[in-house]
Amino acid sequence: MVLFAALRDDIDALVHPTAHQDALTCARHRAFIAPRLLAGLVVIAGFALYGVAWGGLSAWEALPFAWLVVPLLLAFALSRAGRYEAAHMLSSFALAGLVLVIGASSGGIASFASVWLSVVPL
Repeated sequence: MVLFAALRDDIDALVHPTAHQDALTCARHRAFIAPRLLAGLVVIAGFALYGVAWGGLSAWEALPFAWLVVPLLLAFALSRAGRYEAAHMLSSFALAGLVLVIGASSGGIASFASVWLSVVPL
């Protein structure tokens, strides 16, 4: 329990100071930052493990990893600027872009990834 309290305190420290004035806004910022921070750190760890296991990466191999780090950058931007709506919209665009690239490279409109485009507005 102490670990979770420490993590909550660390995430609360990342919430923009203007968001602390309203409990709902603070909770939204916290709910936006926490999963993106976790996902970004997992991607960075995966990138390092992939590089160690398979040696050097080509630009085409590094591009998906770079794209998956975007949520970490968006969490940082929200933490510094406090613009929740803009960060949420950019996060949706990043997901849509990733789905489009995967769909285009795996069969176009008939691709399995096309279904994920319906998830983006949610």
